[in-house]
Amino acid sequence: MQHIDNKLLEKPYNIYTNKQNETIDWHKKIDKILLDICLKQMLSNKTIAYAPLLELIAWKHRLNIHTYQKSNYAQLSNEMMVFVNTILECWTVFDINPNLFDYIILSRSQSQLVDELILIKLENLMRKILRDKEKLRNLLRQITDTAVKTLILQKMHESQLNIHEESFSDMLSLLPYIKNNTILLKQLDLSEWSLTLQETYWQHVLSNGGLGFTNENLEQCAFYLVKLDNATLFSTKTLLIFVHHFYAEDMELCGDILDDFGVLNLKLSNLFEKSNKRYSGQELLELCQQKTDIVTKDLSQIQHLMTKLGLSESNNRDIDRLVQMITKSYKDDNVLKHLSKIRDLLKRTANGENLVLKYIVDVINRNDQSNDTENTGSKILTCKTCCHNEKDLKRIIYAIRSNIEEIKHIENCNYYILHTVNQGILLKQRFSLRDTQKLVVMLMLSNQRSLLSQVATGEGKTLIITTLCIIKCLYGEKLDIVTSCSVLAKRDAESEPPKCNKELYEFFGVTVGHICSEDIDQRAQTFSKCDVVYGDLSSFQRDYLLNRFYEKNILDKRNFESVIVDEVDSMLLDNGNNMLYLSHDIPDMEKLQSLFIFIWRSVNQPVNSLDDLNKIYDNAAIKQSIIEDIHGMIMRDEVDAGVWQALLKSKTIDEDGRILIHLKDYTTHVEQLKFPKQKTENRLIFLLNIISNRQRFIKLRSEFYNFIEQHLDKFIDNAKNALFMSEGVDYVIDVDRTGLDPDLNPKIIIIDKNTGTDQSSSQWHEVLHQFLQIKHGCKLSLMSLKAVFISNVSYLKLYQNLYGLSGTLGSRDKKQLLNELYNIDLIKIPTSKLKNFFEERPIISGYKEQWTNSIYDETKKKIIKDRSVLIICETVKHVDYISKCLVKRAMEDLQNDPSNIIYDSLKKPYVYKREHEEFTFGRGNELLRLWNIEAGGLHVIVTFLPNNCRIEEQAYGRAARCGEHGSGQLLVIGNDEDGGSYSSKIFQLKNVRDVYELQ
Repeated sequence: MQHIDNKLLEKPYNIYTNKQNETIDWHKKIDKILLDICLKQMLSNKTIAYAPLLELIAWKHRLNIHTYQKSNYAQLSNEMMVFVNTILECWTVFDINPNLFDYIILSRSQSQLVDELILIKLENLMRKILRDKEKLRNLLRQITDTAVKTLILQKMHESQLNIHEESFSDMLSLLPYIKNNTILLKQLDLSEWSLTLQETYWQHVLSNGGLGFTNENLEQCAFYLVKLDNATLFSTKTLLIFVHHFYAEDMELCGDILDDFGVLNLKLSNLFEKSNKRYSGQELLELCQQKTDIVTKDLSQIQHLMTKLGLSESNNRDIDRLVQMITKSYKDDNVLKHLSKIRDLLKRTANGENLVLKYIVDVINRNDQSNDTENTGSKILTCKTCCHNEKDLKRIIYAIRSNIEEIKHIENCNYYILHTVNQGILLKQRFSLRDTQKLVVMLMLSNQRSLLSQVATGEGKTLIITTLCIIKCLYGEKLDIVTSCSVLAKRDAESEPPKCNKELYEFFGVTVGHICSEDIDQRAQTFSKCDVVYGDLSSFQRDYLLNRFYEKNILDKRNFESVIVDEVDSMLLDNGNNMLYLSHDIPDMEKLQSLFIFIWRSVNQPVNSLDDLNKIYDNAAIKQSIIEDIHGMIMRDEVDAGVWQALLKSKTIDEDGRILIHLKDYTTHVEQLKFPKQKTENRLIFLLNIISNRQRFIKLRSEFYNFIEQHLDKFIDNAKNALFMSEGVDYVIDVDRTGLDPDLNPKIIIIDKNTGTDQSSSQWHEVLHQFLQIKHGCKLSLMSLKAVFISNVSYLKLYQNLYGLSGTLGSRDKKQLLNELYNIDLIKIPTSKLKNFFEERPIISGYKEQWTNSIYDETKKKIIKDRSVLIICETVKHVDYISKCLVKRAMEDLQNDPSNIIYDSLKKPYVYKREHEEFTFGRGNELLRLWNIEAGGLHVIVTFLPNNCRIEEQAYGRAARCGEHGSGQLLVIGNDEDGGSYSSKIFQLKNVRDVYELQ
């Protein structure tokens, strides 16, 4: 009784009283057993219902009470009473025809009755028909906790606020993530549920993302994400750019940042009336500046927060801001202890203090005066003007080299030398180092251990390396620079600005060269005479092995003092397990060619049935045919058991039937075995002579027999591998474009899948390379054998100081691995400007045509907006395929619409497939560049899901460099089930990929 609303009971009670004296045969309509149950419950005082009410509902609505099954009594009775209350309210307050409930009870299962009442109640409160009732019905079905649904009905009865279908739908979509405990929701009004549910949802997402949050951090992070969710004025694109900063590690996801975002959102909400219009950060800032009634202090705070959060355009971050950001996000004391000193000294040198320069100027002036015997009044150098022209600055540089031992005793001399080098950069290249670049250089010079620095693409890693090399060389050191490929090594050693800094090296008197040559004397001269030597890792490893094991004296007296590894993630992570093998040719290896051709013919046969397939790819059968050809064989079923034993005993054959004694005529040999029957003897002589005179395809010297048998299984496996390897994916067929090999015959050139570079001087081992040559009709090279080898890890550990730079260093686990493996420190340097990058919605296509169509459509959209598009493909083969499809589609559009401007942009796309081709973007997989007017920034389309987040960030790093606008998008091909699906599955795939990489 106490759970039934008394006001609702008045009208039905009056009806019941009026009808009580009428003769109504309604008891027959109720199941007698259920009535007995109700009566027993009422007599025992365990029920909250009472007989007249049950009778009334049963009479008025033909209520099928037995749909409520025996379960938890408290929950059942509570659900029953809410159900009763809702029916009574709909009947008495909203005057709904009772027949509706008849229909609901008869047509719905017990689990769906409350769902329908919620929808009816919602329509009554809104006073209109729901637009998308089926969607709401599906959302309700996803809520498995009946107590939660019952609570919704109760709260809808209590709520006095207006309810909107959209907000109610959003609330229902979050309810499946609510924890079992609904106590908090009971204490809140229905209008307050949304915020709580959003936090619960984000906690669920984060806890299931494998991120390892503690409960406290989980709640805090969920709270911050809700804040972003409720930002009312910012456009979705602005919010996505903001969130991408955390993913790309441009900004730390911490309380300070998101609290600042909340303060900013609140201030903006107070300034602008609520509307559906959304703005970018820059647009909001301009609107604030146009407001005449805004307080200057508030405007200043808004500008500060906008800049700090990267929501508006900003200047370069200064050293104070950089140090503050690193200190908040980085916990390694080995690096942190240097930051405050670096900040203070860089600020002091920027203000004109340079004790090294002061010392050198005094030395030069004293020398000039002592040499001026005729009192001609030679020019006096001053610290303020000595760096303003090349002649004076060169004198300063020469004097630094000559007096370097004295300079080393000047406290903090590294900072002053960096300032002097920076003056030279300003003089020669008309710009100076940014604070980010200075910070990296000083951290490398100051840190006691080796250091790997994550420096974003576009932040000037090449100039950082050049600056560090110049400073080290002024101290008299020599450095090796390891690049990701030989082409980059040649470019960095030989090119003038803007590509590289050869002119800068020469200005500071630093000699530089590269070792990407087959001329051993030229390489030896480079090591001997150059201060800085560039090369890819395999070139350095090759010369080290030749010097140590073959006494070639290539390295001269060069020691392993310091090495700088450019794109260090490629060397230490992607290729961390790689080894370099030096192989050598063996005399008469060309005699094995007949064997290779025989194996290739064995596996490369037409297959017409499953039996053919089993036969062709059965290693045992292929091995037997090879042994038959080389040695000759007698099968066990070809001779009698006695003959077989005699042949074994005489060592004519082995246990497998292989013939061990090779004769042109076996007559005498068989006669010596003295078989009892002449017929047996004649038959065996005939069989052995037939085998001896068989046609042989494999012609080998006997010295190779044991070697072949040891490697035969691997040879056969590699023949099968070669059959299924694909040109343009694993390798290309071309002449050597590096200039290292004068032979103009087409070659099988291996492609490094991580960097997209040619490995012209490398071959696959165990005859895989030779099988590919046979497959494509190339000149057959000799098989070589491994002699000496060294791994990437072992080689780099030879150096006393290892410095590395990369746009991405990988996950926390990968960084920990690098730290343990190389005993190094790692640091991430913030960008000089916050990246203005927007990742557009990914698309997964179900099949190839849909995939290329989506690439064309997205490219077309950007070209129409006069933007440039960079399409990154997984392989050379995909570059060819996609470029042809784009041109074909553009031609079709032109035929349908002659005024279409897209064809002009796509008819000759700039295609970059190989490292020898001129391209300005540097490292990466095969690239296809579609040039147009550079307006709105570069848009990057990645046509495959990269193997790890580092490769993905490297690809996206082509866009939005140095604070410019840019965007990117994943357009990948999945399976038929994925056709046209969007973000949700791609994020699942990314999570799987990242987990797999950690394993």
